Amino acid sequence: LVELLEPDGIAVLPAGDPRLTAARRGKMITFGEAIAADVIVDTIVLDARGRASFRMHHRGATLPLTMALAGRHQPLNAAAAVAAAVAVGVPFEEAGPRAAAATVSPWRMEVVDRPVPGGSVIVVNDAYNANPDSMVAAFATVAAMPGRHIAVLGKMQELGASEGELHRHIGAAAAESGFEAVIVVGEDPGIARGAGSVATAVADVPAALDVLSGLLRPGDVVLVKASRATGLEGIAGGVGGGGSR
Repeated sequence: LVELLEPDGIAVLPAGDPRLTAARRGKMITFGEAIAADVIVDTIVLDARGRASFRMHHRGATLPLTMALAGRHQPLNAAAAVAAAVAVGVPFEEAGPRAAAATVSPWRMEVVDRPVPGGSVIVVNDAYNANPDSMVAAFATVAAMPGRHIAVLGKMQELGASEGELHRHIGAAAAESGFEAVIVVGEDPGIARGAGSVATAVADVPAALDVLSGLLRPGDVVLVKASRATGLEGIAGGVGGGGSR
């Protein structure tokens, strides 16, 4: 797409990916985190619910912003959106706050409180889809939130011949991110193996909820993430006995 874009078109590209920027022979606007770019984000700090406050810069102007969505990676997404908006003539001062205020469809980094005996837990419901990069991004977000961290994970679909290696890597990344328990639901090409001693494999969502009921204590943070086909969205509603939604 980059190579086929006409020279007078505008390519909106990540400044940190030379495979794309070097391929562009024409107009281009770049975005990036703490890197030379046309739209830059830096000074990212997460609050207790995983929402990022940060600064966004463009042509000498700076905006302090806070994302409506949870996610350590969301400021970079906002920078991409703002770069696209600026490319078609939207003023930076208007585009920045509107991008930060954006919301998305359900089951994408939804942060909900669920009751447990003696208090409540936070569930980060990111069950709409999953790939290796988004898994690691979700781990980073939840690991930065206060509390004990538990992950309920499922298979990432359509990874081809590298499926086993990539799932083992994700399991290891969860353990290395400090998750005290990793519950793997359904078919597992290697997450539990990668996570090692903190992993528990279960057959389905009801079994996962049974394991969670014996683990959870007030103040815990639970990440729920898998490809959509795994059907983990029922975990968030089921924690605390609320039933699947």
